[in-house]
Amino acid sequence: MKKTIVVSLLCLLAVSISALDVAENIPAGTKFVGRLDLAKMRGNKFYAKIREKNKAEMDMAFALFSLMSGMTFDEIDSAWVMGKGQDDGLILIEGDFDIERIKQLFSSSQNKDIVEKGEALFAAMLPDQRRPGQMNLGVIIDERTVAVGQPPRVEEFLAVKSGRGTALASQKVETLKKDFSDGSMLKISMLEMPEEAHENQILRNIVAGEMSLDMEESMDVKFRLFMLDDEIAKATEQILNGLSVYLRRTDIPQTQNSEAAKILKDEICLSLSAKSEESEVQITAKVKAEALERLIELQPKMNFLGGRKGAASKRRGGKAAAEGGNAGENSAQEARTEDKPEKAQE
Repeated sequence: MKKTIVVSLLCLLAVSISALDVAENIPAGTKFVGRLDLAKMRGNKFYAKIREKNKAEMDMAFALFSLMSGMTFDEIDSAWVMGKGQDDGLILIEGDFDIERIKQLFSSSQNKDIVEKGEALFAAMLPDQRRPGQMNLGVIIDERTVAVGQPPRVEEFLAVKSGRGTALASQKVETLKKDFSDGSMLKISMLEMPEEAHENQILRNIVAGEMSLDMEESMDVKFRLFMLDDEIAKATEQILNGLSVYLRRTDIPQTQNSEAAKILKDEICLSLSAKSEESEVQITAKVKAEALERLIELQPKMNFLGGRKGAASKRRGGKAAAEGGNAGENSAQEARTEDKPEKAQE
């Protein structure tokens, strides 16, 4: 028992130190920060069930990831994402890596451009796979940290870490330290709403927000919304609680995934709770263990190759249909040929 407590405290300390270090180095102007605790996820019993069910597919995905990044999935402790907008951020990966292996992969990449960054052990400009013609900056910051993203965002992070850049305001840093030290498996903090949100009649009432997700004995989801004022916060609480009551009485249409949809509806609507305090709204929801296990059973097998398998099936189906059509035409032709002598005899 004592050993378990000591190990738990050490794990919590490791998460806290990591969260504190990252929070202090986030550049000013950053609008969102998120972290996925992969070490915690790998030790989760629900993840183990998903992993077992999709072993072949996930093994292939992890192998492809390793070939593309030089890292293995099991080496990564946590992955952070931060930025100032869509396609304007960076991914920060922490773990126990083989630095030389990552260097070799970066160096062998086509169209790469190795650059000098004094704050990093290694740096290279790499092609952005999602945006043809665009380049990302990949850097090995230290023995446990790798970053990749839009060059301005990566350079800003390096500058703050080396003491040359401007970090977030101290109040925001302290808030992030507290929020990201809670040990959640997934945490997302929206420090400022994006510009496009101000054009939406509903979203314009939200100043900032955060979401956390954990999966211990159940899946627990928590939201905190910071509204424009107390009146809007109270109205949001009433709307969400009222909507929950209506949804409980709504029937799910019979479809292929209707059982899974019904489980989610029942679990979330029965547990959904919204409570406002001044201008803040706290929202909680839960999916119990037995419901979560059933959802995993109902989940279709993962297909990490996207539409290729379906496309191949369509091609095979099209070929078979064409062959079937040709066979039909040949049979009709044979039938007409056989009919001719009979008509001649008549």
